Amino acid sequence: MKEDLVSIIMPSYNTGKFIKETINSVLNQTYNNWELIIVDDCSTDDTLSIANKYSSMDKRIHVIHNEVNKKLPASLNIGFRRAEGKYLTWTSDDNMYVSDALKKSYKRS
Repeated sequence: MKEDLVSIIMPSYNTGKFIKETINSVLNQTYNNWELIIVDDCSTDDTLSIANKYSSMDKRIHVIHNEVNKKLPASLNIGFRRAEGKYLTWTSDDNMYVSDALKKSYKRS
């Protein structure tokens, strides 16, 4: 466990049209000590390739690809098992964070 690290789990399935905005909202956080774990649940669109592209550009982004579709609860659990942060949260793959969301949440802990 890394002390001040916030682990964000993002289960994802066929949201290629939204996932860029969601990932960018994490990248634009004013609190920078985070990791984003994207768990692709067998998407059939370009979700996985988009996630992999972002992962190759930022070492804080990790991608897990489920070999079979496991649905939301199992995908969340897979992501949480991979998480290294002291603080854990999750987001949907079509949500967007305001730029100071993690900073405000971290200060409350």
